[in-house]
Amino acid sequence: MAKKPTRERPKDQHASGFMVRLPEGYRAALDELKKRTDRPYTASVRRALDAYLREQGIEPPETV
Repeated sequence: MAKKPTRERPKDQHASGFMVRLPEGYRAALDELKKRTDRPYTASVRRALDAYLREQGIEPPETV
């Protein structure tokens, strides 16, 4: 039996295929942070990760 052709998905500028999972317990804290800062989860997590990388002596990547 022939394989189905792979469907090409629309290109999403934010989709990288790189996912990090967090324990469910972080959701309430991130919800509160989202209300206070009016930033999406991703922006808040990136800011925290950038700060941690710098603390460890690693320069975070430049992103657009």
